[in-house]
Amino acid sequence: MIDNPLNEGIIALHAGCSYVLMPGWINVDMCEIPYEPNNDNRKEFIQANLGVEWPFNTCFDYIYSEHLIEHLTFNEFKNYIQEAFRCLRPGGVIRTAWPSLEFNLDLYYHPGKYKEYIEDHCYRFHPSLFEEWESIENIPPIFIVNDNCRMWGHQIMYDVPTVIKLFNKYGFENCHQVEYGKSDLKIFDGIEHDNKRGERFNKLETVVIECTKPLDV
Repeated sequence: MIDNPLNEGIIALHAGCSYVLMPGWINVDMCEIPYEPNNDNRKEFIQANLGVEWPFNTCFDYIYSEHLIEHLTFNEFKNYIQEAFRCLRPGGVIRTAWPSLEFNLDLYYHPGKYKEYIEDHCYRFHPSLFEEWESIENIPPIFIVNDNCRMWGHQIMYDVPTVIKLFNKYGFENCHQVEYGKSDLKIFDGIEHDNKRGERFNKLETVVIECTKPLDV
């Protein structure tokens, strides 16, 4: 992974950065200040709402977001895709990671596969479930699925085919699912970061796609 894309003549946008300020990237979030205000990369932070018109011209070679799109309404997400298309240079690539609807469906139908995940989730976010159901095995997985769908300001849960269709609809090409933490592009290889639950659980619940803006636009 390129540590500082700007030094390489590359302009890269980290959309919905939250507390993760990546060196050399333009880090953008709608919060008033990053959660770590003394971070050395704060000078590369811009406050903006990416669900509306972006305050940028066509300037980016790469755009990355992790667990952002589920916080947008459907109309805001459509606007996000269109603005990303506008602001990417021809041939630019956008990588998008978000909570997996497919994982949550599998969790619902096969909770025995995810005992450690359920236990970790309950300890962190829903400890009352232990009191109500007395053991991990007894906790109905629908409670975990509902938490993942509605907590943290989530608006919509998406499956991979729907997100790919939307990116295609608004002009992107070569839209395809990629493996968590891996990419043929050095700038994206290993880019997914710890969401404070650990890589193992983040990898479980996260899906990723990459899309390209055509060269002839």
